[in-house]
Amino acid sequence: MTYMVFSQYTGDTSTFTRDMELVRPKFEAQGALRVTGSIVLTGETAGSFTVASIWNTADAYFDARPQVVGDPEVRAMMQSKGMAPLGTAFTELYGETGTPEGKY
Repeated sequence: MTYMVFSQYTGDTSTFTRDMELVRPKFEAQGALRVTGSIVLTGETAGSFTVASIWNTADAYFDARPQVVGDPEVRAMMQSKGMAPLGTAFTELYGETGTPEGKY
């Protein structure tokens, strides 16, 4: 069984790809199996972004999150982007179809 966490934030997305390149290895070093990001294009939260990560256990995520968010480089990036959390969603994955790799 694996678990996926979606953490949504407001803030400047102009360097989103570079920011994800900073955050991804820090989550992976804490045990994340996969880390991806996306920008919300429509709806009430348009312009916000989501960092999604997959973990072997719920505890692994909850142990890793303060380590990553508390990292000095991540904190500096978050402050410079005016990032504020909107919410976090947590789900248990029962299976996957296809592959997450690819152009889209």
